[in-house]
This record gives sequence, C-alpha cells and structure tokens, in this order.
Amino acid sequence: MHGQEVIMKTISLFVTLVLAGALVLGSSKAFAMQKVFFVHSYDAENPCGVPQQTGAVNMLEKLGYEEGKNIQYQTFYMDTKKTYTTPDQQKERGEIALSMIKEFDPDVVMVIDDNAAKQVMLPLVGSKYQVVFSGMNGQVEDYDKMVEFMESRERPGHNITGVIEYMHFAESFRLMQRIIPTFKKVMFIADNTPSGDGLTNAIKIDVQNDPSFPVEVEIRRVGTFAEYKDLIREANKRQDIQAIYPIAVGLDAPPSKNRVGPQEIFTWTLRNSAKPDVAATFFFCKFGVLGGATVDFPAMGGEAALKIARILNGETAGDIAIENCKRFAIAINLARSEQLGIQIPCDILGAADHLYKVMALYPEYSKTKKGK
Repeated sequence: MHGQEVIMKTISLFVTLVLAGALVLGSSKAFAMQKVFFVHSYDAENPCGVPQQTGAVNMLEKLGYEEGKNIQYQTFYMDTKKTYTTPDQQKERGEIALSMIKEFDPDVVMVIDDNAAKQVMLPLVGSKYQVVFSGMNGQVEDYDKMVEFMESRERPGHNITGVIEYMHFAESFRLMQRIIPTFKKVMFIADNTPSGDGLTNAIKIDVQNDPSFPVEVEIRRVGTFAEYKDLIREANKRQDIQAIYPIAVGLDAPPSKNRVGPQEIFTWTLRNSAKPDVAATFFFCKFGVLGGATVDFPAMGGEAALKIARILNGETAGDIAIENCKRFAIAINLARSEQLGIQIPCDILGAADHLYKVMALYPEYSKTKKGK
C-alpha cells in the first residue's frame, strides 16, 4: 500500500504541475504583448485607407486591446496610388512591407485595399503569419486564382480571411431616385487601377444579377486627369445622363510625373460638374459629393478588427469566414444640394447618418452665397 500511495502522490503532483503550467501559459497568452502590422495601399492622408485602420484600432480598444499595454501596432504606407504607381514600383513597395513584417514579426497582418492584397497578402499565403484583409474591391475568387488561399468564403482553410468592400450600388441609386425622380441613367467613372478594375467588375455583377437594378449604368474608364475632365464636360452636355458616380481616385497628370488623388479630383469636380453626383463613401460626401448609401470605412475596419481579435484569442484565419462589409451609411451634403438646386426630402434628412452643411473641398461656395 505504501508503494501505491507514493505512486498516487507522484501522479497527483504531476497533474498539479501540468495544470499549473497550463494556467501560467494561458495567463501569459492573455497578458502578453501582441502585435498587429497594418499595410496600406495608400499614403498616410488617404480618406479611404486611414479610416479603416482607425476603425480597427478603435474596435480592438473596445475589445480590451490597449496600445502599449497589451498590443503593439506598426504601419507601412505603400503609397501606390499617387507616388509608386508602376507595377515594378508597387512590387518593390510590397517587398519593403514584407521585409518590415519579417522584422516586426506580428501576430496578425492587416492589408488595406487591393494593391496591398496583391503585393503583400498573396506572398504571405502559407506563411506563419495570419492575414486579415480589408477594403478589397476585387473579387476574392480572382485573387484565389493567382495564389490559392481559399477553400470557400465560409471557411477559407488557410491563413487568410477578411472583409470585402461591398458597394451598395442598388441601395444608393434607389436613394438618389427619391431625391431625383427623373434619375434613370448614371455615368460610372472609374480609374485604371486594380481598385478601379474591382469596382467596375462589382457593378457589372450587381447589374447582371439583379433584374430589378434601379438604373441604367454607363461605365467609363479614365487614366489621366485630362480624360476625366473631358468626361465630366461630356456628362454636363448629355440629357440622357441624370447623375454621375465618380470613383476615380488616382489619375496621371501629364506632362507632370505626379498623379492627382481624390482631393484634387473632387475639388475640380465640385467646381465644374453640373450633374448630381453619387458618393461612394461618406468621406467623399464630406468633400462635397451630393450623397448616397455610402461605404462606412471605419465600420469596415471595425469588422476586420473582430476577425483580428478572434485570431489574437487563438483562432486561425482559415476558420474565420470571408465576408462582405455589412454596414453602409446614408450621407448627404446640403451645400452641394443647394449648389445644384436640389431639395432633399425630409424623411431622407431624418434617416441620414451624416449630414454636411459645407463642401470641405469647396468651402468658399458657402461664403460666396452669403456674400450675395
């Protein structure tokens, strides 16, 4: 019996030590400094990328991740929309990001928009890094054809998951029809970037798959700022076009080697376009675009953060569904509606998530009106 007691006590001690070790490991996991690396397709001032990271960080903070206490962030801006625009330059910027990721050794990499997805996410397929994308405009299945990373959207099965930037085109156009009863045809204006490709494909798919799509869509693509200006002037003259959907955010401006971004493009548009414009994002509406059912970039970043938090808590990206962003925000710019002579119905004003009284990129318009 004495020998049996010794064996039982030894087993009991062993079990106790194992359980204690498990508790220590579990608590160290919970309180360890975890790391997230953000890779932007854009520059540090872009109104599409920065709000996604802000939304992600704010959501993670709500979930208990406090920067400097239990989570650490690092950010790299590829700046492929304005500065590093050629395929070789974009690849080089991606390689810089990959080198920084290796050095930082994060728990999760969050890639924002299509260029970062192509140049950083795809090379990380099958690596030790868990990747969450946000703001992808292209079809996720097309990326999977380049490098296989997805068994299905519901269960990707590898180390990639994320949030697709679903554009609520039909909802936006139906909203605008309530503002402009004669609205039957829109000119959709996209640039020649990967994001422009993705958005163009997205609206084609929506039109093809929705028999009740509310308006006719004329798709036009532009590569230079001069081409864009000519297209706006053309739209101004055409009676069959009742509205435009300007989504070009990166255009060449020869003979200068520089590219113009959304601020320059929309500033010119507000001063020269006579057509009601549908806003893709509420930041564009804040710039001065009339409005619509817009992409909510902070909310989309927050949805990506929910996936990041699950990974930080022990799940793998391959077990977390790839989803369309769920939320859109109704946004209206009252200064633009006044400029265009359009009356916004009271029920739409009451339902709006964002109402802007000034065109941020054309503030002197209001001052001029007051002066008159």
